[in-house]
Amino acid sequence: MKRKVIITGATSDIGLSIAQKHVHEGNFVILLGRNEEGLKLAEESLGKESSSAYVWDLKSSLSLKALLKEIVAEHGKVTDLICAAGYHKILPLKLMSEEELLLTMQTNVNSHLILCQLFSNALYSDKSQDRSITLISSIAHFVGEPGLVAYSAAKGALISASKSMARELAPRKIRVNTVSPGWVKT
Repeated sequence: MKRKVIITGATSDIGLSIAQKHVHEGNFVILLGRNEEGLKLAEESLGKESSSAYVWDLKSSLSLKALLKEIVAEHGKVTDLICAAGYHKILPLKLMSEEELLLTMQTNVNSHLILCQLFSNALYSDKSQDRSITLISSIAHFVGEPGLVAYSAAKGALISASKSMARELAPRKIRVNTVSPGWVKT
């Protein structure tokens, strides 16, 4: 049976590459992103029989439950969640505002954890199959970089959260992993 995969940040770079690989393997991908034009282009390039696109901005997690209900109503329950979206702004610590810190954490951590919470619910994911969550972190949390304090902290938070989620969700046959890629040319 085809797997149904939700991918955040699916309009460019890592997210789009992951979507292409899943389509190549015969899976159906559900693309989430904030750029409507980019989503349309991604959906067209992947084929409408293999993908469906939904506009969602990670800065807002309030509409997420309604979006997942819509996705399940249109495509059925999903088997995999890949959180590839991210946000960073290069700012030295002395120039980082509280607003910038909150935006970075909301976009890179909070919204993805809420999405994971909802995905782990049998209302949205297909518990008849093994399910998986993959969080895309970054080597920035290992090595640190000047000007990326908030981003590094957010990506480190994903690593920590995935360890706890893996132990908590394993009895429900939900596998949780992180991937920490290096710098990607964008």
